[in-house]
Amino acid sequence: MSELLLSQIELFNFKSFRGSHIVGPFSDFTAIIGPNGTGKSNLVDAISFALGSKSNELRSNDLGRLVSNDPIPNNIDPNLNACVKLHFRSRNTQFSPNSMVFTRSITKPNNSNVYSVDGSVCSRQQYFDQLTELGFDVKEKFYLLYQNKIDNLITTNSKKLTKTFERLSGSDKYQEEYETLKRNFDKVNESNLIINKQRKSLESSIEFVRSMQSQITKKQEILELYNEVKVKKNLFVLYKNDLKKRTIMEQLVNFNMQHDDEQIFKLKEQQDRINEQCDILCKKLKSKKIDYRTFEQSVIFKCNSLCKAAKEKYNQTEKNLNNAKSNFKDVSKQIEVNKLKIKSLEEVIESFERQLIEAQQRKDEVMKKRHQTITDDHIQEYYRLKKQFEKSNYSKAHTDSEEIIKSNQTKANFIESERFSKKKEIKSLEEKIARNELEIKNESEKLRLLNNDHKDKLDELNREKLTVMKRIEKLDEQIKKCKPLLDELYANKKKKVETKDINYFVDRLQQTYGEDMVIGPFSEIFHVKQEIYEKAFSSIAFSYQNTIIVLLLKTLETIRNSESKESLVSKKFLSLESVIKRFKPHHLPEILIEKHGSDVHFGFLSTKIEINSNRKNLPALKKALEVLFGNIIVCSSRTIAKDIAFNQSYPKFGLNSITLDGTYYKRNGIISANYFAIQRGSSRLNYESEMKKIKQFEAEKLSEEKKFAEISKKVLYINGLNAEHEQLCNLEEECSHYRLAITKLQEELEVLNQRLFEHNTIITKTKSEMELIEKNQKLMFNDFLSRIGNFDTIEDFEDLLLKTVEENQIQIDQIEKNMKEQKLLLNNLNLTSTQLSKQYSSWQDKVAEFQIELVDHDTDMKTNENELEKAEYEKEKITNLIAQLETEFQNKKEELANINVELDFQCKKQIDNQILNENLNFSLDNLKKDRYEILKNVFIIGLILPIVSENVDFGTLFDRLDKDADRLESVQQIVMDNTLINELIIHVDMDDDTQYNRILDSLNSKLKNYEKQLEELLGGDQQEIVRRISTVSDHIKEKNLQLKEVKKNLNEISVQFADIKNKRKETFIEFMEKVRSNLQKYYKEFTGDQFAQSFIYSENEEEPYLGGTNFSCIIPGKKFQAISNLSGGEKFLAALMLLYSCNSGPSPCFFIMDEIDSPLDNGNIKKLIDFIKKNSPKTQFIMVSHKLQLYSSANSLIGVSKRVDPIQL
Repeated sequence: MSELLLSQIELFNFKSFRGSHIVGPFSDFTAIIGPNGTGKSNLVDAISFALGSKSNELRSNDLGRLVSNDPIPNNIDPNLNACVKLHFRSRNTQFSPNSMVFTRSITKPNNSNVYSVDGSVCSRQQYFDQLTELGFDVKEKFYLLYQNKIDNLITTNSKKLTKTFERLSGSDKYQEEYETLKRNFDKVNESNLIINKQRKSLESSIEFVRSMQSQITKKQEILELYNEVKVKKNLFVLYKNDLKKRTIMEQLVNFNMQHDDEQIFKLKEQQDRINEQCDILCKKLKSKKIDYRTFEQSVIFKCNSLCKAAKEKYNQTEKNLNNAKSNFKDVSKQIEVNKLKIKSLEEVIESFERQLIEAQQRKDEVMKKRHQTITDDHIQEYYRLKKQFEKSNYSKAHTDSEEIIKSNQTKANFIESERFSKKKEIKSLEEKIARNELEIKNESEKLRLLNNDHKDKLDELNREKLTVMKRIEKLDEQIKKCKPLLDELYANKKKKVETKDINYFVDRLQQTYGEDMVIGPFSEIFHVKQEIYEKAFSSIAFSYQNTIIVLLLKTLETIRNSESKESLVSKKFLSLESVIKRFKPHHLPEILIEKHGSDVHFGFLSTKIEINSNRKNLPALKKALEVLFGNIIVCSSRTIAKDIAFNQSYPKFGLNSITLDGTYYKRNGIISANYFAIQRGSSRLNYESEMKKIKQFEAEKLSEEKKFAEISKKVLYINGLNAEHEQLCNLEEECSHYRLAITKLQEELEVLNQRLFEHNTIITKTKSEMELIEKNQKLMFNDFLSRIGNFDTIEDFEDLLLKTVEENQIQIDQIEKNMKEQKLLLNNLNLTSTQLSKQYSSWQDKVAEFQIELVDHDTDMKTNENELEKAEYEKEKITNLIAQLETEFQNKKEELANINVELDFQCKKQIDNQILNENLNFSLDNLKKDRYEILKNVFIIGLILPIVSENVDFGTLFDRLDKDADRLESVQQIVMDNTLINELIIHVDMDDDTQYNRILDSLNSKLKNYEKQLEELLGGDQQEIVRRISTVSDHIKEKNLQLKEVKKNLNEISVQFADIKNKRKETFIEFMEKVRSNLQKYYKEFTGDQFAQSFIYSENEEEPYLGGTNFSCIIPGKKFQAISNLSGGEKFLAALMLLYSCNSGPSPCFFIMDEIDSPLDNGNIKKLIDFIKKNSPKTQFIMVSHKLQLYSSANSLIGVSKRVDPIQL
């Protein structure tokens, strides 16, 4: 909490504040208001200027522009240009004398700064030190909150945010020493590695030289062992060779080929006999099948047809009979119903006749009674008085009053029911509120218990959330990188489809009009010779890329008239006949060469373009090429190209120019760059594969988002803030809704009471009027009633006599009318009964007729069914015979198949035996040759094998390269002495190739091992080896001394580097933890939600000041998002809280906010006001605002307005 407050500001000639001004006093929460352009922001700039801001931070290029242009009064220091003083007072006493005054002035003639504190001039550094003690960070100035500062914080990259935090934390003071020590450490470490590597190299050299001494002796020993193993191997192979020869010779003796031939002959005889039997059975079977088909077609089909026809006739007749019976029953029922109706009508008519007689009698009695008391004169007088009363206003008023009473009474009853409904609804809502409050109390207790249970897993889940969030951001970046490439591939794909469509259209035109007339599409005819000119050519050819070239104008007109409009959409044509040859210079103008040199260009563009050699009409195409590209020069730079096209000093050449990157300069002053890649062949990348790649990224992103959502749910569950907190919020919100509804219902109830009172008043008033009217009516008819007698009121007269007579007459008329209608209905029913009697007789005759037909059809159907049964019996007999023949034929086929299998087996066996015999002889010959080759190789290399045979002359046997039969046989007679390999032979089954190969592989492995050892062993001079050992030992001692010195230096630097690294890291992390804690606290406080979360995390956990720093938050009720994806208001609030939280040291005396509330809605402005009100006892807030809701909540207002005279506050 700051002990000082800004009390007032003194300004002199600062910006728009001309002359001397005093602004204040300032309270805990002061709002500066006023129209646009009156100088509110200049007042904020004045405070910033006094707090050490530079001129470029005050919307000005230099200090001189901060000074007003008005002349200085005589009583002011003439060297003073402008001045701002900040007066601070103690927070505890409002009217205490000023505690401190900070003054910054701009003086002439050099617009230099003068600083003073409490009237004493001081240096700039002393001034800033005093401000720092009050909590004002003169570098970052987070206590000055502008809209652009908040926007910059939102859009800044993570590296810049890290640098800002490092300056705020003070860890940057270790940066220079850290980097110096790191460079020294790397340098010494590199020297250490080099010397260590050299020492190891020397040690390996001396070991190598020493090993050479023992290798010379060892080589002879290994060579003797090698020869011994080689002898054993050859003896072992020869022994195996002899065994194989003996085995093959035994197999050759046991072969018997004659027995196989006899077996094959017998099987062939059986095969021929069974084939003959099968042929006989096949002929019988075919004959019976023909008989079966003939019988089925002639007899069975005929019987089936007759049966089907008879059955259809029977069914149709049966159907007609049922219909006739049904109609007969319906007519009978209708006749019975008509009889009942006629009887009923006759009774009704008799009843009406009786009622008519009774009504007439009542009428006569009333008329008789009337003639006794009332004369016709009385009746005429009554009607005269009645007309007179009706003409008066009393009658009309009486009728209106009755209607008013009735209407108001109805409304009053409706309102009363509404009032009862509203009261009932209010009572129901109050009960719901009571239930919800009880449930809120229970759920709050449950929520508190949940919060106390689960805290261990929360940190781990939050770390996992951060990891998943980073992966989501990484996948977002990959998708953003892939999308431009995908758009390009889609464009190429679309262009390929268009090109394919053009080519198909051109092929059709060429088939119709000939290839001489329709030459083809532009992109298929012209192409550049070298790739370097591709962009230049494409820029000019952009408008011709889908153009179809034709020879004659007449052909073009025919195409446009004959082809449909749909097929010509988006198609362009160029007629070579319409092309006019332009001027093309044959050499560059000398003026260009003089001005730019001979290397200014690459020549005319038309010389860099080729026409496909297989095209016809080459002269016309060349003409078109010169027209399109003949006056365009390809230049080496844009400057030269611009000079050639736009220079008016030589317009006679009429040249355009283009650069190699495709920028086209026309002589009329137009510049264009329409480079496009002409499609020639398939695209380098595949659109589908890229689309698949993006879908894969999106699927991974969706998976990560699901994982993030699951983790978030777990976190909410652990905190006990998932369903419980949501339920609490819903219940509280429900209660508030119910209370609002009750208030609204009570208001409506008041309105209903008022309306009910109004209607009751109207009813009371109208009844009084009716009583007056009835009184007047009584006075009018009083004399008439006294003369008649027996009637108290005129209404009794009307009801008892006149109305009774009229009602009787109406009743008589109604009875007569009803009686006529019933008699008419009776006549109609009699006519209907006559018609139904006729229909009854007709349907009765038809039923009898259909019954006779049904009997006849039933007889025919039974006869045909008997015939069909006989035919089916004959058919079954033929079928059984065919099945018997087929079974017999199948058995013979199976027997023949078995013989064929046996015959094939015997033939294959015979062939296999022949092949085996040949193979055995061939294998025997190979074994003999192998024995010869083994002994020959042994003789050549000088290896001595132990043999039993005597007088063997190896020199005679192997003196020539060829080997004849005698030599081969002589070699086979040599018997070897196998004493050396007895141990191998005893323990090995020689018939088992696996064991044999295992022993042989073991011998070969030993030989290879000895060969490898012999190759590795080196020979050399013994004295030279001793000398080399001595030299290398001296070098090793020297390197050991150097290494010891380097390690000593490395240890010293490592200690210093680790110390400075830890200091820098601890300082930075300590500041980050304070900011993180403040941000979490202030963000929850600002949003008013304890479950709102904010994050600040470093990309490099080991050394956070070297990596980026990321910032985001979780808005209550929303999932985690990067800050760039939040809405404008959400971004602003998060950044504002971060700026406020960065003041981790001594809190500054005040915070200034210059129109930062513009992106906020009313709800967020209310939150901002609550936040300021809560923190204003600790820190002073000064805000420039145009919003009534905000400045109306301030403790004090300062208004700024602009007048004709100098600005007044």
